[in-house]
Amino acid sequence: MMIKILGGGPAGLYAAYRIRRQLPDADVTVYEQNDAHTTFGFGVVFSDQALEFLGAGDSETLPLITAGLERWSDIELRLQGERIRIDGVGFTAIARLRLLEILRQRALSAGAKLIDSHVVRDLAEL
Repeated sequence: MMIKILGGGPAGLYAAYRIRRQLPDADVTVYEQNDAHTTFGFGVVFSDQALEFLGAGDSETLPLITAGLERWSDIELRLQGERIRIDGVGFTAIARLRLLEILRQRALSAGAKLIDSHVVRDLAEL
């Protein structure tokens, strides 16, 4: 089976990793238009619940991600000079580039192929 994934962001890289883990004989290739160390955006935020879901489905990747997380338990909303603090909601964040590095390594270790700096202009070329 041949699987082509367009986009080497977190979703594309993680999909490549999970597919290769479930279908080790599949030929999985990720095409990314930018080079491996280029990203747009600053960070990725995970709720505590999202991390629980990730850990339940992939206990090997979770510690790699959690090692680089910043954590906070409350949010402050500011509106028209008023501050409202909401606590008890656990959130964490990781630098987007660090998350991409982790997921690239996971995809490669599972046997996916990553093609960077390649713009796909027409699906027929795949």
